[in-house]
Amino acid sequence: MKQIIRSIFSERRFEQARGLENIFFYHFSTEGRSEYYVVEFISAADLQTYDAERAHEVIVSNKSAFHDVEKNSSLILCVEFNDLQNQYYQYKNAMLKIEEDEFWFKKYLLPYTATAVQHFNLEAAIIPQLNGLVLNETQFNAFRQNMFTGEAFFLAIQCFLKLPFLSFTPVLSADFVTIEQTMQSQLSTWEMTMLYEKITPFDNNAEDWEACKVAALNTSTNDFDEFLNNYFENVQS
Repeated sequence: MKQIIRSIFSERRFEQARGLENIFFYHFSTEGRSEYYVVEFISAADLQTYDAERAHEVIVSNKSAFHDVEKNSSLILCVEFNDLQNQYYQYKNAMLKIEEDEFWFKKYLLPYTATAVQHFNLEAAIIPQLNGLVLNETQFNAFRQNMFTGEAFFLAIQCFLKLPFLSFTPVLSADFVTIEQTMQSQLSTWEMTMLYEKITPFDNNAEDWEACKVAALNTSTNDFDEFLNNYFENVQS
């Protein structure tokens, strides 16, 4: 995964500066605008206790060379999973908690597996491979049915979602269907009504939303998932 990250940043013309073991630091400047990214590599088992202190240490250590680094930095946390489907749900709340915490800098979690990495030719440019994989209709349809079916496709999607500077190049001749069009073709009129009238946010006060957020990010229980399941069961009854 480290080689994939190196290639992506290199292909986007980022420069690498001083980091730590298992932590890369990249910067890019153009027309008076600077971007800084810390990329750290951990395992899924580290998620529960992750605190971003070493990533922050890298940023502070580069402050003398990049005076605005503390204002324009983001963390890309590459997390290796052994069993993606089971561990992803096991650590879902821990991942959300890390991403929702913007203390020091924004954080983006990039899940991957060794199997996914092996799909790519590390001797060739990586971004075109990611782009081609995401545009594969067969792979996309399989992903829609089960997002863990193809681990390489899952990684490619995650790269475009979690790397803010990365965007894919669509096939201009492709017949794209919007999310709303897909929903309208696959959901009944009753289901669409429920979606718009029942699942849209209510006018709750700040304390209610804070309580919901705390429940959603609780890493030790599945109370929030159970709440959602009960909610949908009650709506459908």
